[in-house]
Amino acid sequence: MSALVWLNGILLSEESCVGISPSDRGFTLGDGVFETIRVSSGIPLYVEHHLERLRIGCSLLQIPINYRDHELLVYIGETITANGLSEAVLRITVTRGTGKRGILPPTNPEPTIVISASPYESHLLGEDISRVNLIVSSVARNNLSPTSRIKSCNYLDNILARMEASEKGAYDAVMLNTNGEVACTTSANLFIVQEGRLITPPPSAGVLNGTVRRVLLDRLCHRLGLSVIERKVSLQDLLSADEVFITNSVIGVLGVDNINGNRIGKRDSGEITLDIRRELEKDIDLYKTHFRWQGSVS
Repeated sequence: MSALVWLNGILLSEESCVGISPSDRGFTLGDGVFETIRVSSGIPLYVEHHLERLRIGCSLLQIPINYRDHELLVYIGETITANGLSEAVLRITVTRGTGKRGILPPTNPEPTIVISASPYESHLLGEDISRVNLIVSSVARNNLSPTSRIKSCNYLDNILARMEASEKGAYDAVMLNTNGEVACTTSANLFIVQEGRLITPPPSAGVLNGTVRRVLLDRLCHRLGLSVIERKVSLQDLLSADEVFITNSVIGVLGVDNINGNRIGKRDSGEITLDIRRELEKDIDLYKTHFRWQGSVS
């Protein structure tokens, strides 16, 4: 069965999805934003955080969204149901829509909105991996750009860094910012553990405020009695940490075994990472218990 895609209000098969124009600025210039949402037991996890960040990104780029959150939630539910997926990875993409040749956008854009879903494949996404290896990429994260803190459709720096990691047999790549400070990986936030407390780079380092990162800072660390601070993290801080782990909405929490071949912590380290991973699993179960689909679009 062909996957079904929600495109500007209509569910279409991928094969017949011809409603995106070749002059769409998302295609020609990467002029848009996106969100990737984990679906578990048919529930889009932390969807309210994703929609909030989507709107922040659209506001920065001055792209209007003519749908309210509860309407988008209905369309998300329709896409999940139409594809018959209970465990999935869902993506919302909003582009500025079509425009004339050139960089300057149209005065009154008509955005293109696409919602798609694909099966969640744990063996590809790290669910059955406890610890991974990283490299430090030669590609810098531009912390001076306002787009470093949104999920822009232009992911070229991340793509180049991820290709570098793949060529070196690593799971992912650490990206340093223009000051040489640790920012993130190509698709995840970074946390280090030093003497029992958590440290993570602040958004000013060029960090996207990931949804799992947000949940950790808002409540999980408090529940576990863990101290957590946002501050600049040097490469030496990273390499000398007791533990390192990465987070995003799809993989959850994943421990790091080594970086550039340098082992992180002691052989039996990783206890705090494991505690946080278990607490996140509890939070997800609680979220699914309390989640309620809203009514139809009126």
